[in-house]
Amino acid sequence: MAMYDNDNTVRTSFDLDYISEYLQQAQWAELVELKKLIVELAAEKGRPISILDIGVGNARVPKRLSGIHEIWEMVSCYDGTDNAKACIELAEKEIASLGIGNKTFIHFFEATTLDQ
Repeated sequence: MAMYDNDNTVRTSFDLDYISEYLQQAQWAELVELKKLIVELAAEKGRPISILDIGVGNARVPKRLSGIHEIWEMVSCYDGTDNAKACIELAEKEIASLGIGNKTFIHFFEATTLDQ
């Protein structure tokens, strides 16, 4: 069993009451840079881009991106992977509740086997 297959561990690891302020700031900084990159790549290609998220966790990133209509329109497909079934279940519930399943897909597998 993977470390994050315990449902309580998964929920606690994503609970803002348990995440340090520094980690929360780092996550927001990561999102700001990702938005810049999406805009740049979509403009360069002249079309929406595909994203592969290794370690999708609780679907925090697609949740935030889909909340910004202009950015989300620049994403054609968002594939998220994780090796913890509890994270997959959490991410799938979030994707369903957001209604973004038309271009957001969650996959269970180890990133080390990505080439297969």
